[in-house]
Amino acid sequence: MAVKIDNVLLDTLTAQAKESPRLRMNYDLRNSSADTSQRMLNAIEPGSAVPVHRHRTTSETVVVLRGRVVEEFYDDLECTCTAAYEISPSGPVCALNIPAGTWHTLRSLESGTVILEVKDGAYVPIGPEDVLEIGQASAPAASVDPVAPGASVDPVASGASVDPGITGATGVTVAPVASSGLAGRIRELIEMESRSGSMDPALITPEYVFRLLGGKLPLEDIEKALKEL
Repeated sequence: MAVKIDNVLLDTLTAQAKESPRLRMNYDLRNSSADTSQRMLNAIEPGSAVPVHRHRTTSETVVVLRGRVVEEFYDDLECTCTAAYEISPSGPVCALNIPAGTWHTLRSLESGTVILEVKDGAYVPIGPEDVLEIGQASAPAASVDPVAPGASVDPVASGASVDPGITGATGVTVAPVASSGLAGRIRELIEMESRSGSMDPALITPEYVFRLLGGKLPLEDIEKALKEL
């Protein structure tokens, strides 16, 4: 069945991205779970934290369907930005192809931004060696999550029971929680990351949890809860 990529779909993804602790939401365009390509829509709101990362075995094509983003390239030796490209449907650059192995990150510049991402081959989660630390502001965050074709899923939403093989599974928004239940919530978060395969759970830092929980809990409480696990 044809999938219409229209304003109704983009508006739905944007609304879900705004409710997600990560401020982004994807929609898988694969034909089936056996499809080994990577094709998805990604609604990204300003403030969504995407780490500087690389894909060693595949290039990545980014097409901005609406809104604006800036794609930044980094040097792994100096850990500095070497190039930046603003991408928008009406601007001079509407799409960008990122060579395999290039350190990069993306920032949304406008609410309602939705991009199309295309990569080669089946999804492979990034590991610690594929994330470049650029100060505290670039604390690790998952980038792309393997979800069912046609499903819009936030796989790190705490309390959600998401099976990546079930079409239409939906994540649950994480709300700020009392410190007494924080350790349990973080444990669920780590378990969700492990099941989704979106990133190495060892990369989950206090800063990452702070962002996922809405930035409203003291970082000291999060660090203490992580030590209890």
